[in-house]
Amino acid sequence: MVLWCVKMRKRSLQTVILFIALTLGACAGNSADSISASGVWTKDDGTRLYYQTFGVAAGTVVADVSVNMLDDGSWRAYVIVGGAVASAVSSDGLSWTAEAGIRVEEGQAGMPRVFKLEDGSWRLYGNSGDGIVSWISSDGLNFTKENGYRITQSQVGETGGLTGPTMIDTSDNGYRMYFSGLPKPGPIETFRIYSATSSDMLNWTTDDGVRIGNGSNIDQSAEHPFAVVLGDGTIRIFYYDNKTTKLFTATSTDGLTFTNPTDTGLDFNDVHIVTTGEGIWRMYGGGFSEKVGGVIDSATAAPH
Repeated sequence: MVLWCVKMRKRSLQTVILFIALTLGACAGNSADSISASGVWTKDDGTRLYYQTFGVAAGTVVADVSVNMLDDGSWRAYVIVGGAVASAVSSDGLSWTAEAGIRVEEGQAGMPRVFKLEDGSWRLYGNSGDGIVSWISSDGLNFTKENGYRITQSQVGETGGLTGPTMIDTSDNGYRMYFSGLPKPGPIETFRIYSATSSDMLNWTTDDGVRIGNGSNIDQSAEHPFAVVLGDGTIRIFYYDNKTTKLFTATSTDGLTFTNPTDTGLDFNDVHIVTTGEGIWRMYGGGFSEKVGGVIDSATAAPH
C-alpha cells in the first residue's frame, strides 16, 4: 500500500509538503507501468497547452507555466502566450480551456509564477528589466503591479536578467525563493541558481553563494528551478541543464547546499509540480514542436 499525507502549511505557496510512507510493491495494482514508487517520471499522453488552446497562430510562443488548484478543486494555469500572461482552467489537470482576456500585458512579465496568499489574494511574480517584479490580484484574473523589484540582478552578480522564482516555506515561518540567471536566444551560456529569504514575500534578502552551478557543490549549468519540501524536511529541487537539454533534480537538508544531481529522464524546462487528487505528482513543463511551436506537456510520478 502507499500512504500519502499531503499538508499545505501555507496556501500562499502551493508548495507541496508531502508525508510519504512507501512499502515494497507499492504501485503493483495501479495502471502503473506509468507510476512508480521509485519516482520515475512518465509523460502523460497528449499535450496540455499549445497555440490552439488560446486560439492564436501556430508557432506562437506558449511557455513558462504556473499551475494552481482553485477552491472548487479545479485548476488554473498561467502561461506566456506570445509575450503576455494568459490563463486557462481545467477540471482534471489534463484538458484545458482558455479564459477570456489576459492577466498581464505583453512584455511586462516573463516566466510567471503565481501563489495564493493566506488572505485569499494572488501574487504573480515574473521577470522584467533588471530582475523579478510582482503583481497582486483579489480574484486571480485582474492583476495590479506592485512597486519596485523583489530581487534585482545586481544583488547576485547577474547582468542578463533573472527567472521567475519558486518558493518554499522555511522552518521559521518565512520563505525561501530560488531563481536563476535568465536564458535568452543566442549562444548557449552557463547558468546558476541562487536563493533569497523573506518574511512577507515582498522584501527579500539574498543568501550568500550559489545553490547550484559554478561556485556551488554541483558544478553544472542550472536554470528555471522548482522546489518542493518532502515530509522529512528534505528539499528537492528540479532544474534544467541547457548543456545536456535535460531536467535534473537534487536534494538538500538545509536549503542551501544541494547534492546528488540526478537526471529525471525528461527534457522539460521551466517546470511546475502539483499534487493530484490521487496523491501523485503531476509535473507541467515546456517543450517545443517544429510544427506547433512552444507547448506545455505533463508527466506523473510518485513523490520521491
